[in-house]
Amino acid sequence: MTPQAAGPADQPRGARSGHHTALVMIGLAVAARLARDTRTYEPAIVVVIAVVAMAGLGKASQANTFARLAAWDKRRSANPHRGR
Repeated sequence: MTPQAAGPADQPRGARSGHHTALVMIGLAVAARLARDTRTYEPAIVVVIAVVAMAGLGKASQANTFARLAAWDKRRSANPHRGR
């Protein structure tokens, strides 16, 4: 048998939890530092607005795709010889 490299799936649960906690703490430290620096307010607000807008576009696109699929299925169900 050949030894395999230990990856994230091979780590014990406590190690993954500690890694996640460390990443959260680093993220909080960066956020706190950015909040104290007044030069970052405007770019941060622009980024938040852009992220929210992109999320809204994604939801709208998903809704449009589902509506088109539902209409196609309705047409196909109404005439079983068409659409295949």
